[in-house]
Amino acid sequence: MKKLLKNKRGMAIESAIMFMFIVFMFGLLLSGIVMTTHLRVKVNDTLLDRELEIEQIGEDFVHMDKDNFTVYDKYEAITSYNENNKTLTLKRNNNTVLFVKVENGKITSWKYSNNEDNKNG
Repeated sequence: MKKLLKNKRGMAIESAIMFMFIVFMFGLLLSGIVMTTHLRVKVNDTLLDRELEIEQIGEDFVHMDKDNFTVYDKYEAITSYNENNKTLTLKRNNNTVLFVKVENGKITSWKYSNNEDNKNG
C-alpha cells in the first residue's frame, strides 16, 4: 500500500477525478440557479399581467359610462351608479381584488389587493 501512495501516476488520476467532480458540482449549482431564476421571472410576469389586467378594468370603469363598461369573464364586477357617484367592486373567485369609488368625477378611493386569498375583501 505504501508503494501505491508514492506512485505519482495514481495521484494524478485521483486529482483529475476530484477536479472533474468539483467542476461537475459547480455546473449543477449553476444550472440550478439559472432554472430557479427563470421560474421566478415567469411567476413575476404572470403576477404583473394579472395586476395590469385588474388596473385596466379599474381605469375603464373610471373613464367609461355604464353602458360601455364590461369586464373579463374571470372577474365579477359589482357596480353602483348614483347621481355623481359610482363605485366598483371587482371580485375574482369571491375575493375582492379591486374597489374603486368615484365622486363628482374624482377618484376618492382606489383599494387594490393582490392577495386573492384575502377573505376580508
